[in-house]
Order: sequence, then structure tokens, then C-alpha cells
Amino acid sequence: MAFKHMALAMSSKVGDPLAKLLLIALADRADKETNQCWPSYARLCADTEMSMATVTRKLSYLEEHSFIYRQKRKNMSTLYTLRVSTPDAHVERRDAHTEHSSTLPVSIEPINDNLPIEPTNRIIVMNEFNFDDFWSVYPRKIAKNAARRAYDSALKKVTADEILSAVKIFSVNSRSTEKHYIPHPSTWLNGERWLDDVADETWGNLNEL
Repeated sequence: MAFKHMALAMSSKVGDPLAKLLLIALADRADKETNQCWPSYARLCADTEMSMATVTRKLSYLEEHSFIYRQKRKNMSTLYTLRVSTPDAHVERRDAHTEHSSTLPVSIEPINDNLPIEPTNRIIVMNEFNFDDFWSVYPRKIAKNAARRAYDSALKKVTADEILSAVKIFSVNSRSTEKHYIPHPSTWLNGERWLDDVADETWGNLNEL
């Protein structure tokens, strides 16, 4: 652990609380000379208490905003290089057509305690809509009613976005698997498979879905 990296990570204006927590976790494991570390996804999930899907999204956020660089290695965990080298580093937006960058202002929206409560029927409709997204991606479509019940139960533990991100990864990894070896969608959900440490192999392919 290098205290320098930890101090720089903590003083950085990341613009996303969970992404900053992940940056601090990486800094805690970075070599003081090379700025590099190579924790597994399971280790990052344990360090930050975030799900695998959330860690996957926040790593992409950190890389897109130039806080880290990721290098995928064959049969090894991903190599992370920290790019936080100055105090008070901030979120940057890079123009795709130029080398210039500009600081993105970080705004905090006030919390409105008077927001209306969502009607129950609206929540049911949203759950059904999200389930359809899950069902369209899952590589083995069998026992849909059981899958829907398992999906509703899973939403008590994890968000719909996290389930969808994880099932996209699972679908990519299952492309060469025979159908009868792929678990039923209800089994996948009841087993909390969105926590599986599989993203190291697939983070470059999620846009294919």
C-alpha cells in the first residue's frame, strides 16, 4: 500500500461516490513505484461491498474519466494503472475530435422529501418491463413464470440495472455452452449469480448485447 496514492485518491473530485470508493480501494493496493495493482473482481467486491455488476460499471466510469487504465491479461487478473498523480484531480471530459479536455462541474441535486409515492400498479409495470429486458438477454428461455417470480424476489436484494449488467456478461460467456448445460433463469436468479466473479473475461464485450 502507498499512502501517497491513497491521499491522492481521497482528494480527487471523481463525481461519483461509488466510483471514488472503488478508486480508493485500487489505490490501497497500488504499488508505490509503478502505480499498478491487479486485484480480482471478487476482491474489489469484498473491499467495497458492491456487487460485481456495480464494480464493473464503476471501473468503466473511472477508465472513461482517465482515473485508471485497464490492461486485460491472458489467464491473469486485469492490471490496473492509477492515473491520479496530482492533488485535487477532477473529472474530465475528452472531446473525441480534439486533444482538449474540460472540467465537468459536479452538481448535487437537493433531496426533495415531498416527492409523491409511486403507486403500486406503476411499480408492478416497471418490474414487468425490467423482467422483459432480462428475459430477452438470458441465453436459455425456459420456465418463464418461475423466472418472473425469482426476478421479483431478486429485486429485493439488487437493482434491475445490476441484474441486467450481470446477465449480459453471463450471456456472452455462455455463447459456446450447450443449452442443456445453461441453468434455468430462475436457478440463476435464486443463486444470486449476478455476484459471480466473471467480468474479468468479458468487460470488453458488453456492448455487443
